[in-house]
Amino acid sequence: MVNVKEQFFQKLKEEYQQFRKRILQKDKRDIIKDSYRIEIFEELYKILVEKGDTLSDAILRNLLYQSGILDFLYDCWLKKEDSQLQELMDCVEEELGKVKPQENEEWEGAWDYEGDSFVTCE
Repeated sequence: MVNVKEQFFQKLKEEYQQFRKRILQKDKRDIIKDSYRIEIFEELYKILVEKGDTLSDAILRNLLYQSGILDFLYDCWLKKEDSQLQELMDCVEEELGKVKPQENEEWEGAWDYEGDSFVTCE
């Protein structure tokens, strides 16, 4: 008989493979529209594969009762207040504070960066 952990990993693998198959059948525009979902599903899958061995049988059984483990966790993630956007906004604001208009006529409208290079971040 298959134990709970094996059932969990099998279900998780099947869900992930089916998700990837559905995505790959879409046209390019729809794939781009779904890029955030794709990224989060991939991260959720990696996290669950990594942590699956440490989860109790009770937690694994509860996850097995979900119609879709990845869908369930993705929906939970969407309901969370995310600080990633705020961190991105803070980074942009900080980096834009380092950018100043150049006074050179030849480069009118160009930007000069107050760092080593325009493409580096600290």
